[in-house]
Amino acid sequence: MRGRGVAWLVALLLFLVGFFGRGAWTGALFAGGTIAGNPRLAGNPNADRTPTEFTVLLLGIDNRARQITIQRTDTIMVVHVDTATGRVALMSVPRDTMVEIAGHGVEKINSVAEYAGGPSATVEAVNRLLGTNIQYWVLTNFSGFRDVIDALGCVEIDVPTVMDYTASDVHIHLNPGVQCLNGTQALDFVRWRETALGDIARTEDQQMLIKAVAHRLLSPAGLARLPLVLPVLGHAVETNLPGHDLVTLLGVARSLGTHRMPQVSETLPGYYLTYQGLSYWFVIPKDAVAAYADLLRGRKWPGAPFDAAAVQAAQSGTWSSYPLVRVTPVGGTR
Repeated sequence: MRGRGVAWLVALLLFLVGFFGRGAWTGALFAGGTIAGNPRLAGNPNADRTPTEFTVLLLGIDNRARQITIQRTDTIMVVHVDTATGRVALMSVPRDTMVEIAGHGVEKINSVAEYAGGPSATVEAVNRLLGTNIQYWVLTNFSGFRDVIDALGCVEIDVPTVMDYTASDVHIHLNPGVQCLNGTQALDFVRWRETALGDIARTEDQQMLIKAVAHRLLSPAGLARLPLVLPVLGHAVETNLPGHDLVTLLGVARSLGTHRMPQVSETLPGYYLTYQGLSYWFVIPKDAVAAYADLLRGRKWPGAPFDAAAVQAAQSGTWSSYPLVRVTPVGGTR
C-alpha cells in the first residue's frame, strides 16, 4: 500500500486541484490519456516517452500567512508516474542547488521562481537540470497544507530523533517514535534541519510526509473526512494543470491501484559548496541527468556519493570548470 499510496495521492491530488484549485488553467490537453509533457523538450534524455508516463513538479512555499504568492520555493520535488507499471519515482531537488540565472548570476534554485518568472521558470530549470520535459506544476503553501492535514485528522510519522528547536517564530518539539502528527507538528517535522546534513536530510523528511499523507488520505478514516478536506485543499493549492479531463485522472488512479510495483525516492546527488559566504548544493549536470535516469528505472544513483574530483574542485574554488545550469527568465509569473 505504501508504494502505491504516493501514486494514488498524486492522481487524487491532481483531480482535486482540477476541480477545486485556484490555478489559471492553460487549456493544454491531456495526450493519450496522460498528462502531456512539453513537446518542445521531447528530445531531452529523460523526457516522458510513452503514453503511460507523466511527470509533474511539486513546489512548496513556506508562507505563514496562508497565501500563495511568488516567492522562493522551500520544496522542489519531481513526481514521475508510469501507469503501465504502477512505478512512482520521486526526486527531491535541494533548494540550495546552485544555478546561474541570467541577469542575476549565481543563485540557489529556490530563487528561480522569484527572479525568473514564477513556477514555470522553476520547471524550466528542473528540465535543464534533469533532462526532463515537465510541463505542469502544482504549488502548495505549506501553511495551507497544514490545514489539509488537520482536516484529515493527523498523519502517522515515525520521527527518527528528538527534534527540539526554538527561535523567534519557530518552536519545534517532537519526540522520537511512531506518532500521529497534527498539521502544525507535521510542518515542524519537515522544517527541522538541525542535523549534519541540514536541508539534504530535510528533503527525505518531505518525501516521508508525502507518503504519510497518501496513506492517511486513502485510509477509511481519511476517505470519511474528504468532505472536510476538499474546501481546504482549494485554498492550499495552485496549478497550471488543465482541469477539464477529470475522467482521465480518475482512470489513472484506478489503474495505479491495480499494481504493486515499488516506489523509489532519492535526493538529487551533489556536494556542499561555500561560495561568497553562502552555502550551496553543487550539482554536476551530467551526473544529475544520469541519477534521474537511474531513478526512472527503479534504481538509486549507483555512483560514489562523493566524486573526489568534484569535492576537490568545490574545496579549491575551481568548481567553475563544471558548467552550471543556466536559467533564462520566462515571460509572466505563472
